[in-house]
Amino acid sequence: MTTLVLFEPIDIDGAPICVVTLREPSGLALLELALHVPILRAWAHADAEARQTGGRVFPTSAVFRAMVFVAGALTGIGTERAGRLLFADIDSIVAKGAPLLARALAAEPPATRAPRHPT
Repeated sequence: MTTLVLFEPIDIDGAPICVVTLREPSGLALLELALHVPILRAWAHADAEARQTGGRVFPTSAVFRAMVFVAGALTGIGTERAGRLLFADIDSIVAKGAPLLARALAAEPPATRAPRHPT
């Protein structure tokens, strides 16, 4: 787990939150993250290529939406609350949470146990 001090506190249930904890996403969150992470990867790749020639690729609304979802999933505050964070906080959460996402998305089930399928 990683803690991150927010640039600006967010009010959650009447209490100001100044620090969030980043956690590896749950299985349910991974179902949604699998839709958003490829958008972030494609943008990051395109931006990295553009920077080599001194350019930039400005994020689209789909990239911003994906960042908000990822920030909400990694912190456990959800998409709606994550959307109220400053962009600087969302960006920090996504950047610092990248290793957690990579580990979770690369995880494989143990080889000693057969997957269980509903019948």
